[in-house]
Amino acid sequence: ASAAEKKAGKRMGERVPGATLLPISRVENIVQADGITTNLSLSKEASFVLSIATEEFIKRMVQAGHRQASASRRSSINYVDMAASTQQYQEFMFLRDTIPEPISLSEALERRKTKEKEDLETNPAMTSATQSTVPRPTFSAHQLNGRLKSRSRPANGKEK
Repeated sequence: ASAAEKKAGKRMGERVPGATLLPISRVENIVQADGITTNLSLSKEASFVLSIATEEFIKRMVQAGHRQASASRRSSINYVDMAASTQQYQEFMFLRDTIPEPISLSEALERRKTKEKEDLETNPAMTSATQSTVPRPTFSAHQLNGRLKSRSRPANGKEK
């Protein structure tokens, strides 16, 4: 801890009783944006408790990610650590779909192809809907080989 923090008697990230580390307005914005409380409003006490619970959740999630990174002898927590935490720890298993384990692009494309095939077999009427709703990226051979270079345009938008 720095000298200024020692004087104040507070360490970085340490909560002062009656206060939260997260701004309550931020937590309220998240709740409002999620559509949970469309007509309802949160009391100050409810917002405070929700903010404290959010801090606790973040702390535990980071600790789980840190355990994963430490097991791999790394000091930096990566996405793969957070994803492994959702698979390994019961308290985070509800996040398995939100933070899935990373897979290769080829495996993801293969899974999508298999899923589309299964969907078509169970509901043949989806043939036209699947084709129109699933965006498919198109790349030229040059783009796939990394040979296409973007041209820079002048600030006025006119070409030379």
